[in-house]
Amino acid sequence: MADSKISDLRASVALVGTELVPIVQSGVTVKSTAQDIAQIVVAPLYTVELIDVLTIDFYTTLALSIDSVTDILNAPTTTILVGGSAYVLGSAISIGSKVTVTVSTAAVVQLVTTL
Repeated sequence: MADSKISDLRASVALVGTELVPIVQSGVTVKSTAQDIAQIVVAPLYTVELIDVLTIDFYTTLALSIDSVTDILNAPTTTILVGGSAYVLGSAISIGSKVTVTVSTAAVVQLVTTL
């Protein structure tokens, strides 16, 4: 197997993060894990401007969680629904989910996420 081409290897199944992956770092081949590599991906920040309307819908392009809401302009009460149900901060959101953000007054809020 040491002389196998990558294209000749079996396809992986669902990764859990502990799988070893060879990488080249500073010209030296070292081992890492799938989780180490995944952590390089930066979670998006959603800045939501709700000035003319108090509710907006969007669909997630990644599986993620919203961990906190930061008020950028004003200090509204912010309600988040995912798929029409009340959202609890830190809960998983599937890719393609409909997210509805409602504020109590005109505001700009930032949704801080993790993948």
